[in-house]
Amino acid sequence: MQMTDTEILVKYNRSDDKKGMVQILADLNGCDKDTIQQILIQGGVPESEFTPKKRRKRQPPAPKPDPAKATAAMPPEDESLPLPFSDDDMGIGDDEYGGAMTGGEGVYDIHDYGSLAAGGFIPPYRTAEELLTEPEDMTDKERKRLERIKAIPESVRELCQTEVANLRSQVMELEKRSDEIIDFLNGEEV
Repeated sequence: MQMTDTEILVKYNRSDDKKGMVQILADLNGCDKDTIQQILIQGGVPESEFTPKKRRKRQPPAPKPDPAKATAAMPPEDESLPLPFSDDDMGIGDDEYGGAMTGGEGVYDIHDYGSLAAGGFIPPYRTAEELLTEPEDMTDKERKRLERIKAIPESVRELCQTEVANLRSQVMELEKRSDEIIDFLNGEEV
Protein backbone atom coordinates (compact mmCIF):
# COMPACT_ATOMS: atom_id res chain seq x y z
CA MET A 1 0.00 0.00 0.00
CA GLN A 2 1.26 3.43 -0.92
CA MET A 3 -1.37 5.33 1.10
CA THR A 4 -2.71 5.00 4.61
CA ASP A 5 -6.34 4.06 5.17
CA THR A 6 -7.05 7.65 6.19
CA GLU A 7 -5.53 9.05 2.99
CA ILE A 8 -7.61 6.63 0.91
CA LEU A 9 -10.78 7.65 2.74
CA VAL A 10 -10.05 11.38 2.34
CA LYS A 11 -9.29 11.09 -1.39
CA TYR A 12 -12.45 9.04 -1.95
CA ASN A 13 -14.67 11.46 -0.02
CA ARG A 14 -13.29 14.46 -1.93
CA SER A 15 -13.81 12.82 -5.31
CA ASP A 16 -16.71 13.77 -7.55
CA ASP A 17 -16.56 10.41 -9.38
CA LYS A 18 -16.76 7.89 -6.53
CA LYS A 19 -16.97 4.79 -8.75
CA GLY A 20 -13.96 5.81 -10.81
CA MET A 21 -12.01 6.80 -7.70
CA VAL A 22 -12.14 3.27 -6.28
CA GLN A 23 -10.32 1.93 -9.36
CA ILE A 24 -7.84 4.83 -9.32
CA LEU A 25 -7.04 4.22 -5.64
CA ALA A 26 -6.62 0.51 -6.33
CA ASP A 27 -4.20 1.25 -9.19
CA LEU A 28 -2.23 3.78 -7.13
CA ASN A 29 -1.87 1.34 -4.23
CA GLY A 30 -1.17 -1.76 -6.30
CA CYS A 31 -4.15 -3.69 -4.99
CA ASP A 32 -7.60 -4.75 -6.17
CA LYS A 33 -10.85 -2.78 -5.91
CA ASP A 34 -12.19 -5.10 -3.18
CA THR A 35 -9.32 -4.16 -0.86
CA ILE A 36 -10.02 -0.45 -1.36
CA GLN A 37 -13.75 -1.02 -0.83
CA GLN A 38 -13.10 -2.84 2.46
CA ILE A 39 -10.87 0.02 3.66
CA LEU A 40 -13.59 2.52 2.75
CA ILE A 41 -16.31 0.45 4.45
CA GLN A 42 -14.20 0.21 7.62
CA GLY A 43 -13.76 3.99 7.38
CA GLY A 44 -17.52 4.55 7.44
CA VAL A 45 -18.53 4.57 3.77
CA PRO A 46 -21.85 2.69 3.44
CA GLU A 47 -21.43 -0.71 1.80
CA SER A 48 -24.45 0.08 -0.38
CA GLU A 49 -22.29 2.51 -2.38
CA PHE A 50 -20.41 -0.44 -3.86
CA THR A 51 -23.24 -2.85 -4.60
CA PRO A 52 -24.60 -2.56 -8.13
CA LYS A 53 -28.22 -1.55 -8.29
CA LYS A 54 -30.35 -4.28 -9.78
CA ARG A 55 -33.41 -3.60 -11.81
CA ARG A 56 -36.39 -5.48 -10.58
CA LYS A 57 -38.64 -7.30 -12.94
CA ARG A 58 -42.25 -6.52 -12.44
CA GLN A 59 -43.89 -9.63 -11.03
CA PRO A 60 -47.56 -10.37 -10.73
CA PRO A 61 -48.89 -10.14 -7.19
CA ALA A 62 -48.49 -13.31 -5.19
CA PRO A 63 -51.65 -15.19 -4.29
CA LYS A 64 -52.92 -14.59 -0.79
CA PRO A 65 -51.73 -17.30 1.60
CA ASP A 66 -54.16 -19.65 3.25
CA PRO A 67 -53.68 -19.25 7.05
CA ALA A 68 -54.57 -22.90 7.70
CA LYS A 69 -51.89 -24.17 5.30
CA ALA A 70 -49.29 -21.68 6.58
CA THR A 71 -49.68 -22.88 10.18
CA ALA A 72 -49.42 -26.53 9.15
CA ALA A 73 -46.25 -25.85 7.13
CA MET A 74 -44.38 -24.25 10.06
CA PRO A 75 -41.53 -26.49 11.28
CA PRO A 76 -41.32 -27.14 15.02
CA GLU A 77 -39.12 -24.67 16.91
CA ASP A 78 -35.58 -25.95 17.47
CA GLU A 79 -34.41 -24.78 20.92
CA SER A 80 -30.85 -25.96 20.31
CA LEU A 81 -30.17 -23.02 17.97
CA PRO A 82 -28.60 -19.86 19.44
CA LEU A 83 -30.86 -16.93 20.23
CA PRO A 84 -30.86 -13.83 18.02
CA PHE A 85 -28.27 -11.14 18.70
CA SER A 86 -28.71 -8.51 21.33
CA ASP A 87 -26.72 -5.32 21.89
CA ASP A 88 -24.70 -7.20 24.52
CA ASP A 89 -23.66 -9.86 22.01
CA MET A 90 -22.22 -7.31 19.61
CA GLY A 91 -20.18 -5.43 22.19
CA ILE A 92 -22.10 -2.18 21.89
CA GLY A 93 -21.08 0.15 24.70
CA ASP A 94 -23.11 1.59 27.52
CA ASP A 95 -24.58 4.26 25.29
CA GLU A 96 -26.65 3.97 22.14
CA TYR A 97 -23.77 5.05 19.90
CA GLY A 98 -21.32 2.34 20.89
CA GLY A 99 -18.12 2.23 22.87
CA ALA A 100 -14.83 3.59 21.60
CA MET A 101 -14.66 5.42 18.35
CA THR A 102 -11.27 4.12 17.25
CA GLY A 103 -10.31 0.94 15.50
CA GLY A 104 -12.93 0.65 12.76
CA GLU A 105 -16.34 -0.90 12.62
CA GLY A 106 -15.27 -4.53 12.70
CA VAL A 107 -16.55 -6.64 9.87
CA TYR A 108 -17.10 -10.27 10.77
CA ASP A 109 -17.67 -12.78 8.03
CA ILE A 110 -20.22 -15.31 9.23
CA HIS A 111 -18.49 -17.99 7.17
CA ASP A 112 -15.33 -17.62 9.28
CA TYR A 113 -17.17 -18.91 12.32
CA GLY A 114 -19.69 -21.30 10.88
CA SER A 115 -23.33 -20.99 10.08
CA LEU A 116 -25.57 -19.80 12.88
CA ALA A 117 -28.05 -22.50 11.93
CA ALA A 118 -25.30 -25.11 12.36
CA GLY A 119 -24.49 -23.83 15.84
CA GLY A 120 -21.68 -21.43 14.89
CA PHE A 121 -21.35 -17.97 16.42
CA ILE A 122 -20.07 -14.52 15.65
CA PRO A 123 -17.74 -13.27 18.37
CA PRO A 124 -18.67 -10.00 20.05
CA TYR A 125 -17.11 -6.82 18.65
CA ARG A 126 -14.30 -5.56 20.85
CA THR A 127 -13.75 -1.83 21.24
CA ALA A 128 -10.32 -0.21 21.01
CA GLU A 129 -10.04 -0.13 24.81
CA GLU A 130 -10.76 -3.86 25.00
CA LEU A 131 -8.19 -4.66 22.30
CA LEU A 132 -5.53 -2.51 23.97
CA THR A 133 -5.65 -4.97 26.91
CA GLU A 134 -4.44 -7.55 24.34
CA PRO A 135 -6.76 -10.46 25.23
CA GLU A 136 -5.31 -13.89 24.51
CA ASP A 137 -8.21 -15.02 22.30
CA MET A 138 -7.83 -12.28 19.67
CA THR A 139 -8.64 -13.17 16.07
CA ASP A 140 -6.33 -12.27 13.17
CA LYS A 141 -8.66 -9.42 12.21
CA GLU A 142 -8.52 -8.08 15.77
CA ARG A 143 -4.70 -8.25 15.75
CA LYS A 144 -4.65 -6.17 12.55
CA ARG A 145 -7.08 -3.70 14.11
CA LEU A 146 -4.91 -3.52 17.22
CA GLU A 147 -1.90 -2.58 15.07
CA ARG A 148 -3.91 0.26 13.51
CA ILE A 149 -5.19 1.34 16.94
CA LYS A 150 -1.67 1.46 18.40
CA ALA A 151 -0.56 3.62 15.47
CA ILE A 152 -2.99 6.37 16.57
CA PRO A 153 -1.17 8.94 18.71
CA GLU A 154 -2.75 9.52 22.12
CA SER A 155 -3.21 13.25 21.40
CA VAL A 156 -5.17 12.39 18.23
CA ARG A 157 -7.28 9.85 20.14
CA GLU A 158 -8.15 12.50 22.75
CA LEU A 159 -9.05 15.06 20.07
CA CYS A 160 -11.27 12.52 18.32
CA GLN A 161 -13.00 11.55 21.55
CA THR A 162 -13.64 15.23 22.33
CA GLU A 163 -15.03 15.79 18.83
CA VAL A 164 -17.33 12.75 19.13
CA ALA A 165 -18.58 14.00 22.52
CA ASN A 166 -19.32 17.41 20.94
CA LEU A 167 -21.13 15.77 18.01
CA ARG A 168 -23.22 13.64 20.36
CA SER A 169 -24.25 16.78 22.26
CA GLN A 170 -25.24 18.43 18.99
CA VAL A 171 -27.21 15.36 17.92
CA MET A 172 -29.05 15.30 21.25
CA GLU A 173 -29.88 19.01 20.91
CA LEU A 174 -31.16 18.48 17.35
CA GLU A 175 -33.27 15.51 18.47
CA LYS A 176 -34.75 17.65 21.24
CA ARG A 177 -35.60 20.42 18.77
CA SER A 178 -37.07 17.85 16.37
CA ASP A 179 -39.26 16.42 19.14
CA GLU A 180 -40.49 19.91 20.03
CA ILE A 181 -41.45 20.63 16.42
CA ILE A 182 -43.17 17.26 16.04
CA ASP A 183 -45.08 17.88 19.29
CA PHE A 184 -46.16 21.27 17.95
CA LEU A 185 -47.31 19.74 14.65
CA ASN A 186 -49.20 17.05 16.58
CA GLY A 187 -51.02 19.70 18.64
CA GLU A 188 -49.29 18.82 21.90
CA GLU A 189 -48.90 21.43 24.60
CA VAL A 190 -45.36 22.71 24.57
